[in-house]
Amino acid sequence: MPLYSVGKQQNGLAYIEPSTFEDVGMQERKHLQALLRDDFAALDPDLFVFAEEYSNWQESSRRIDLLALDRDANLVVVELKRIDEGGHMELQAIRYAAMVSAMDFEAVVKAYEKMLADSSISEKRGTAPTEARQILLDFLEAANADEVAVSSTPRVVLMSPSFSREITTTVLWLNDQGMDIRCLEVKPYKLGEELYLDVEQVIPLPSAEPYIVQQREKVSKAEGQAKAKRRERSLATLVNQDILKPDMRLYLIKPPRPNLEVPEEARYATFVGGGEAEWDQDGETYKLSQKG
Repeated sequence: MPLYSVGKQQNGLAYIEPSTFEDVGMQERKHLQALLRDDFAALDPDLFVFAEEYSNWQESSRRIDLLALDRDANLVVVELKRIDEGGHMELQAIRYAAMVSAMDFEAVVKAYEKMLADSSISEKRGTAPTEARQILLDFLEAANADEVAVSSTPRVVLMSPSFSREITTTVLWLNDQGMDIRCLEVKPYKLGEELYLDVEQVIPLPSAEPYIVQQREKVSKAEGQAKAKRRERSLATLVNQDILKPDMRLYLIKPPRPNLEVPEEARYATFVGGGEAEWDQDGETYKLSQKG
């Protein structure tokens, strides 16, 4: 978004040209990254940065600029570039997201303890490494670690002075596929002796986020209904062709009761007709077409 000064004498607007990070002497890791690490509300008020230059995998020297959690326990990969266009940062961030997707709460605590081992960061935050676990639990409003389930689908935040059309097109398409990737433009402004940073979210537009969430929920619901109908049609076909008959033994891919973990030997049932089966586990009858 352009920045203007309001002239007092001519009562007009004067366009203020943004600087470059190179011109103002700001380095990517030493300055920009450190600022956002300590004041992460500029990224999102509901984020908590718990790791910097994160790298905890074998056979790779790649490091995540900043790694954060949101209040819903989603991991958030933050990738920064101080150069225009952003290079191939979206592809790099997706790779990082995949690499940390298996992190659990204990791994998050360990990463935060490691970051707080740096005395300068620990002093700035007023937090000792031994307090890392409780600080994270407080942020997530959880009583203990058992209440925290870190999502296996990380979000991504990209920050750069500008983004190429290739990046914006890729991000928009990936968001349509269900990912959550945000693009934030950050520009430095030198006004006299003062240095300012302008941070603006450009994808998705903040005003459009409620609509995007509603559309995702609508699509997810429609896909779920379509899958249920396909299951019902498949079941009817098996019965009509006399392939599925009463008293036949069935192996259940999913248990009849949703979100229930059962042992392998409890995944059997007996088809009783009418699209229903009697489950060995409890002797109750369930619809085979219900969602698992």
